[in-house]
Amino acid sequence: MKVGYRLLMMALTVPFLIGISNFKAKAQITTQQWGTTGDIPVPGDYDGDGKNDFAVWRPNNGTWYVIKSSTGQIITQQWGTTGDRPAPGDYSGDGKNDFAVWRPNNGTWYIFTNLQ
Repeated sequence: MKVGYRLLMMALTVPFLIGISNFKAKAQITTQQWGTTGDIPVPGDYDGDGKNDFAVWRPNNGTWYVIKSSTGQIITQQWGTTGDRPAPGDYSGDGKNDFAVWRPNNGTWYIFTNLQ
């Protein structure tokens, strides 16, 4: 019985160990400094290339700062005011995030659609 058990354990363990030794991680780490203290991250696909862009919304001036992943171009858009909450999304259905805020003091959504 001991020999049979050892053969079974070997049969189960060897393929597992071979698999681990052949494992190659294909991860990539990306870092990007973007924004400042107090900014709110609002990542999304603002240029329609299917990839998230680095983006922040600055509550003290209501300005959006976006680095387009397709070109590296920096775009800024003032949309919102102090007290607003950023709510980006594709509200126009064109495959690109639109700039949007929700104003809690009156419960109103303000959407600047990206029609470019």
